[in-house]
Amino acid sequence: MSYEGTIVVEGVEYGSRLPRGRHGIPQALVIENQRDRLLDSATMIFAQRGFASLAVANVIEQAGVSRGTFYEIFDNKFDCLLAAQQRAFDRLHEVIVSACSAEEEWPRGVAAGVAAGLDFVAEFRDDARLILASSHPSSEPQLASDGISANDWLAELLRDGSRHCPDARSPSDLTEQAAVGAAISIVGSCLTSKRVGPMPELTSALVQIILTPYLGGDEAKRALRG
Repeated sequence: MSYEGTIVVEGVEYGSRLPRGRHGIPQALVIENQRDRLLDSATMIFAQRGFASLAVANVIEQAGVSRGTFYEIFDNKFDCLLAAQQRAFDRLHEVIVSACSAEEEWPRGVAAGVAAGLDFVAEFRDDARLILASSHPSSEPQLASDGISANDWLAELLRDGSRHCPDARSPSDLTEQAAVGAAISIVGSCLTSKRVGPMPELTSALVQIILTPYLGGDEAKRALRG
């Protein structure tokens, strides 16, 4: 899986950085390419150094984009970071939904989605750190306040899916948030210690944590058996 695309114009393939001078690439594609490079840069700098070290100068230098172009696309560095976080969530959402839809039963779909989500986190660690950042108000207060909440996002995804499962319960908001928060906290700890990857025992633990409020412990375990 890779999100580093290329631009093809009239049979000519370009890499992530466009050539200087006249190249015949439509302006809309040029802007899209520059925006993606800025988002890549902001994501990497944030993941490696944190928001305090994120500066427009650093972002544009890493991306190879001019300051004027940056401000044509984004209002400020936080606007750029929010866009990067939204892109990360969109990517993860696509991965999880695709995995879930391959299963007929919702509990099995959740198990498949958890496994696919962990693979995503292992492969795209910078995106994962940006996704989880809003869950840490003490270290990232601005993202926690104005960014996308991973807890709310995942809870809504589960809630929508559970409506298609006749046996699913409707847990209280507090119970739902507790289960989702516990799962996200575990993933965050594993990401910090670089222990995220294809680990069956981690997938099993997360599926049970997530599904138990909806199905009970026994049914949550059954979802893991093929």
